[in-house]
Amino acid sequence: MRLRPCFPPHPPGLPSRGWVAIAAGLLGLAAACATTTGPLGSNVQVSFATRGPLAGTAGAPAAAAATPGRAALSDTVTDGNHTLIITRAQVVLGDIRLERQGVNCTTQTSGCENVSVPPVLVDLPLVPGAQPEFTVQLPVGTYGEVSFQIHKVTAQDPADLQPLLGRSIHVEGTYDGEAVTFDTDLDVGQELELSPVLVVSDTTTLANVTVKILVDSWFLAADSTVLNPQTGNHGGPNESVILENIKQSMQAFEDDNRTGYPDR
Repeated sequence: MRLRPCFPPHPPGLPSRGWVAIAAGLLGLAAACATTTGPLGSNVQVSFATRGPLAGTAGAPAAAAATPGRAALSDTVTDGNHTLIITRAQVVLGDIRLERQGVNCTTQTSGCENVSVPPVLVDLPLVPGAQPEFTVQLPVGTYGEVSFQIHKVTAQDPADLQPLLGRSIHVEGTYDGEAVTFDTDLDVGQELELSPVLVVSDTTTLANVTVKILVDSWFLAADSTVLNPQTGNHGGPNESVILENIKQSMQAFEDDNRTGYPDR
């Protein structure tokens, strides 16, 4: 059987160049297509979140509104002395994959096609719940891990990414009322265990996997002091602290209701 990319139809109203970038990312997610003829469908949706649902939302844990340092209805992080308001957070991801349980996708195997893809830019949603980014058709199987590369943009990357040339993450906001920005060229792989695992059957219609990135945790010191994001820029006194926070801030799980929390 000949394998081919599993792209959903071009969404109405989305510019072609933007769709090309998203469609490329789907190659890394799709291990292989189960069929070679007929219309291509989508059985797994990939979403991103930076927080959980509002208190009282169906699927929210009882402590959903009690995250230390964060105001439930805003992008504000405060420690009582300093206040950070995050207004934009962008991350460039490449080589995005959902990996079958028990299959090593770093080598070519019959169960997981090893496909390298151009990176894609994700504007992280700074609102409660999870925001869908794209859908993909995955073969029947059990998927236990999401992996991707936090990718530094180079001159060889697509034109849509060039505004972030030399960077992989860009954040805008205010710190104690003053405009601040954070930029890094962090280039590192991330492997996120899916807990619980994602099971795709021949009757799966549209499951959702959420990649949750706790952006507000990036700028917290070990004692919960809110850090000025600009102190994490290259050569800054808090660069190593913030970069380590970024690497530790990510998780992934099945989240069919897109609450920003794992399905129970």
